[in-house]
Amino acid sequence: MDINTIINVIAIILAIGNFVCLYSISQKKAYYEEKGKNLATKEDIGEITKEIKSVESQFINETEKLKNKLAILANAQTDITSMERQAIIEVNKSLFLWIDSVLNIPNVNSSNQIDNYINIQNQLYKNVQQDEIVLRLFVKSDNIHNILHKIILAFLKIQVEKQLKCHEIIKINNEIDDIKPDTPSKEKREKLQRKIEERKTALENISEKVLEKYTTISPMINEFREKSKEQIYKILKPEH
Repeated sequence: MDINTIINVIAIILAIGNFVCLYSISQKKAYYEEKGKNLATKEDIGEITKEIKSVESQFINETEKLKNKLAILANAQTDITSMERQAIIEVNKSLFLWIDSVLNIPNVNSSNQIDNYINIQNQLYKNVQQDEIVLRLFVKSDNIHNILHKIILAFLKIQVEKQLKCHEIIKINNEIDDIKPDTPSKEKREKLQRKIEERKTALENISEKVLEKYTTISPMINEFREKSKEQIYKILKPEH
């Protein structure tokens, strides 16, 4: 039963309670009025009337307070539901931005661009960590959390391996830069060509490894997407 249904049920109960209470008091008043000639004075009847009005006013006030508290509770539940849905959406966004970054290849001819690529990738990973924390606060689904954790660990390993290879390529770039200013010679040209080939091989090796590992992780990513959709639909259409 959702909170709005609970509010309506309680409102009906309060209305019935109000009716029963007032009916009981009115019967009491009628009784004393009937017996008033012998048992009660006009002052007694007046006191009873005041009592009725006081009880009625108090009951109405308490009823309104309860309704307000229930309305606040309903709004709070709506806010939590909205935050739960948003947490799922945000972690999916940050996760796939990070995955896309890990899968992409930077411009290996520029050490500055490689550094920038690494820095952006690290920030995207931090975003995923932050969104995962929020997800755990609002979403009660061990299945979703376990799958997400496995995906993050798998891609973190890929990221570390790829960044190590990127640093190797930066080192090769520095060696290439040291060769270029020198007076061209056959020996220098051959050395330069070897370094360029070494850089190319390093890039190809890491690209193959990333693609191979992504193929094994891909089913887990698809499962996480589906579980996320299911959880969102569950939030939008809660069971009654």
